[in-house]
Amino acid sequence: MEEKILYYLSPILKVILFLIFIFMCLLPFGIISQFDFISIDKESFLADVFLEGSTVLAVLGALLMIFKVFPTINFKTVFIIPENSISGFLKGSLIGLLLIAFCVGLLLLNGNVVFSAAEISILLFFGYLLFFIIVAVFEELMFRSFPLFAFAERYPISIAIILNSALFGLIHLANPSFNALAMLNITLAGTLFSIYTLQKRNVSWAIGIHFGWNFTQGILLGYKVSGTNTPGILLAKPVGQDYLSGGAFGIEGSVFCTIVLSILIIWLLIRYKIEVNNNYFAGRFGRRNNNMSLVERDKKVIWHPYTQMKDAQNPIPIVRGEGVYLYDENGNKYIDAVSSWWVTIHGHAHPYIAEKVSAQLKELEHVIFAGFTHEPAVRLAERLLPLLPGKQAKIFYSDNGSTAVEVALKMCLQYWNNKGNTQKKKVLAFKDAYHGDTFGAMSVSGRSIFTNPFNDLLFDVEFIDLPNETNILHLTSHISKLSSQLCCFIFEPLILGAGGMLMYEAKYLDELLKACNENDVLTIADEVMTGFGRTGTYFACMQLNLHPDIFCLSKGLTGGTMPMGVTSCNDKIFEAFLSDDKLKTLYHGHSFTANPVACSASLASLDILLAEETLANIKRVEAQHKEFFKQIENHPKVRTIRQTGTIIAIEWETGSDTSYLSGLRDRLYNYFLSKGIILRPLGNIIYILPPYVISNDDLTYIYNSIQQALDKI
Repeated sequence: MEEKILYYLSPILKVILFLIFIFMCLLPFGIISQFDFISIDKESFLADVFLEGSTVLAVLGALLMIFKVFPTINFKTVFIIPENSISGFLKGSLIGLLLIAFCVGLLLLNGNVVFSAAEISILLFFGYLLFFIIVAVFEELMFRSFPLFAFAERYPISIAIILNSALFGLIHLANPSFNALAMLNITLAGTLFSIYTLQKRNVSWAIGIHFGWNFTQGILLGYKVSGTNTPGILLAKPVGQDYLSGGAFGIEGSVFCTIVLSILIIWLLIRYKIEVNNNYFAGRFGRRNNNMSLVERDKKVIWHPYTQMKDAQNPIPIVRGEGVYLYDENGNKYIDAVSSWWVTIHGHAHPYIAEKVSAQLKELEHVIFAGFTHEPAVRLAERLLPLLPGKQAKIFYSDNGSTAVEVALKMCLQYWNNKGNTQKKKVLAFKDAYHGDTFGAMSVSGRSIFTNPFNDLLFDVEFIDLPNETNILHLTSHISKLSSQLCCFIFEPLILGAGGMLMYEAKYLDELLKACNENDVLTIADEVMTGFGRTGTYFACMQLNLHPDIFCLSKGLTGGTMPMGVTSCNDKIFEAFLSDDKLKTLYHGHSFTANPVACSASLASLDILLAEETLANIKRVEAQHKEFFKQIENHPKVRTIRQTGTIIAIEWETGSDTSYLSGLRDRLYNYFLSKGIILRPLGNIIYILPPYVISNDDLTYIYNSIQQALDKI
């Protein structure tokens, strides 16, 4: 029923919003033309230019709204103030009007209107301050505790508006003869440029509030009551004709500032709204229904990963990210506590990575990598190889973690084939491992719900348990017995990610690597998840005494910016492919091998990773996790708790075996979403794997929410 009502009301609401916009654009100019609070005649050249030029601006703005912006408004969220949208602009304007009305109401309740322009400005300042504090407190109460000391950091635009209002009031106190509209326009323009330059968020809301306040205050302060000499309904005493005719700036200055402001408003709307949601004309020629929400459109055309689409809950429509936060189309904010599947190590939309990617796109977006090369690929290899533990010698580029594993497996299998040994074809792996979803990667992953439909098609693998004090001798003996058949041993060092964040000690992995080296078994470290600082060191294998022949890297490689995979190897592997026999070539590649843009993103991510500040953040997150570990390890609902580096995992006690399909999973997932936290449980196991830039306040909020969940669920 709600959908049908909104469907039929949508055109009406859009017409209403359009009329409101026209009214707001033309009203102040109509007031100026009808009342003589400016000193020039209505028919004069300057007045004509001002009025007609402003009218043209208003009409152009209205046409822009009709054809570009209004069709994208989702009226299901009409009472929520979204960021960077025309509906936010209009609702912000309404708030500006209401703020003026609130102040006027206070005056009328007082029984007589005796306030000067300066006093009105001060009253408006306190009105703004009260309004933004109410909004901030409401948001904090909805999503987290309210840290007063973080107010300025969390609400910089609010602070900018409050300071602007204060400045306006102080200027009037110092010299009431300054023209109100001219001064407000000048200070407003500075505020808007600050928003654009520094914050790039909440633009339309801020503009709208100023828009409503500016025009309404101009009307109220400039309105001359018909048939009287009283200069404005809010002015108990005249302040002189100079004030009403432009004051110190003159009418030309006031006109100029107003026109500049109008142009700035339209430009910002185009810059922040049209560029992001410019899909009206695309919809005209495509299949998009302009009356459908993003979620509804998604459900018509998208098949999501790891999702039973028959009964899946609606996806959350994310419109932007910043640091550890993701924002949906309704303005809700979420802490990305899992780094969006473990990839976003430096936070979302990192400006340094974006800058380097943008520069590379303008220089070289892609080139075939067979027979050609380019600077970003060579430079990335030159920087990665010395950073990797052991004597890695060559880099092979691919597309993602699964393909990096495929390349590694093919290197090992063909290594023995090139050597003339056709017996060593079996791969050794851990039972609960996960190495990807392509066929080779699935084959070396533990048999599970991920692989069940394909088990008969996967190649044979020898699976072993994770090493510990009680089984290490058995495992090393097992490797010796199978050495004539074993091609390679692939492992996730220290932590098995998708297998349940299972953790084991480095000293036992060293024993397995020693057994492999002694029995001529090649070794592959799958550091797709653990690489780039996740375990407390740049790579998990840095905590080992022995090192593998091959590394697989992805996820954090580009800082989470775009897909890319790397497979590195030592000289021993590489030299087995050097031959006059063309059949000994590694015939493997991808269309986007060594994509220059992805390489540039990776180089930028490395710059950030190797900065002292990042390492300090890694150690800080690790220390915070250890403290939280101590706080909840004895909780009756905690079956086990595990922590390595920046990763902490909690296994919920359910009274039954741990399972990826545990019914507890959805309850936990939705509970944390309601708290504004993205945690994606592995069945009854939740884990925190955040971007390194996460603050202690956000970590504390996540920890407190987990403790509350342990008590409630």
